[in-house]
Amino acid sequence: MASTSTFFLLLDFDGVISDSLHESFLTALNTYVECVPDHSLPLSKPLCWKNLHAFEKKESFLLSRFREMMPLANFAHDYLAVLMSIDQRRTIRNQQEFNAFKKQLKKRDSDDYAENFYRNRRRLRECHSESWSDLMKPFPGMVKSLKRLSRLGQLAIGSSKDRFSIRTLLDQYGLSECFPENRLLDKDFAETKKEHVLHFLDQGISRQKFHFIDDKISHLMGVKPLGVNLVLAGWGYNTPREHRLAEKAGIGRLSLDEFLRWNPGSQTGPNPGLSLA
Repeated sequence: MASTSTFFLLLDFDGVISDSLHESFLTALNTYVECVPDHSLPLSKPLCWKNLHAFEKKESFLLSRFREMMPLANFAHDYLAVLMSIDQRRTIRNQQEFNAFKKQLKKRDSDDYAENFYRNRRRLRECHSESWSDLMKPFPGMVKSLKRLSRLGQLAIGSSKDRFSIRTLLDQYGLSECFPENRLLDKDFAETKKEHVLHFLDQGISRQKFHFIDDKISHLMGVKPLGVNLVLAGWGYNTPREHRLAEKAGIGRLSLDEFLRWNPGSQTGPNPGLSLA
C-alpha cells in the first residue's frame, strides 16, 4: 500500500466524523439500567429513543456529566464505569483516576455490560434503522471536507466501533467511496489505535505523510512513540483537560472550522505545526 499521495490521513469515527453522543448516551444508559437494577439514576426502565431528547433536556446534568467523561472511555465496557461513577457520585478528574476506578469493577460485569451494549445497539439499528442513524449525524461540514480531502490524499478509519455500524453510516453520509474496505479498521481488528497505525505503517505508508486525528488524547498519546503526525479533534468529545494535555505533549489541535480548511499535504515532518489550505 505504499502511497504516492501527498498524505495519508487516519481518522477516528465517533467524535471526529460522526456526532454519536446521543446514541452512545441512550445505549449506555439503557444497558446500565438492565445490568445494574439497583441503580439510583433517574430512570426506572430502558428509555425509548422517541423520548431521548425530552429526557436529555430534563436530565441535562446527567447528560453533561456523561459527556464530560466520554474522553476517558475507550470501549463499550468503559461506559459501565462512566455511569457507575456518576451513579455513585464519584469524583473522577483524569484518566488515571478513571482507570483506577475501572479496576475495582469485576471483569465479568464489564464483559456482560459490553455484550448487552452491542446487543442493544444492534436491536435499535435493526428495528429502527432510520431513528438510529438520525442520532448520529456527521459533524457540520464534515462530508464536504472529507470528499475534498479524499481528492488530495488517502483517507482511512481506525475505530473502536463495529464495522457494520460504520459502513452503514458512511453509506448514509455519502462517504463510502472515500473509505475502501482495506482502509476501514474496526473494534475487531485491534484493541488499540497504535495497532491500527502500525498496520498501515507496515503497508509502506511513510511516517512523514501519515496523519492521525482523534478526539481522545489517550489514543494520541498511545500512538506518539511511532513518530507520525498527530492532531486532537477539538470539536469532538474532549474538554480543556485534554487540551492542556495535548499542548503539554506537543500535539496539535484543530477546531472544526480549521479542519474544514485543513490540508495535511502542506505539512512536513512529525507535528511541525498545522497548515491550513
